[in-house]
Amino acid sequence: MDLTGKSNENVQETMVAVTFGHQSSTHLLFARLKYFSQEGMCLETSSALTPGTRVKIRSYQPLFGSSQKHYDAVIKWCNGPIDGHDVVYNFLLGVNFISPSNL
Repeated sequence: MDLTGKSNENVQETMVAVTFGHQSSTHLLFARLKYFSQEGMCLETSSALTPGTRVKIRSYQPLFGSSQKHYDAVIKWCNGPIDGHDVVYNFLLGVNFISPSNL
C-alpha cells in the first residue's frame, strides 16, 4: 500500500475512531493517524487487529479537503508491539479504503 501520497505535518496530532466487530457486538478503538493517502492509511493503535478485518473509521476532521469523515476499510497488515515506542500506541495498522461509509 502506498502511504506516501497526501499527508501533512500535523497528521500525528490527528485522532481517529475505529469500529469493528460482528453483528452481535461492536468494538471501539481509538488510533493516532500516522500517514494517509487516497488508498488508505497507517494508524498507531493500542491493540493488534487481524489482517482482513473490516473496519469503519471516523476522522474528527476531513482528510482530503472534502467533507467526508467516515471510511469503510480493511486491515491489510499489522506490526507490533513496537519496542521503545509510545506506551499506548505500540501497534501499527495498515488499512485500505473500501468505499465511503454512511456511519
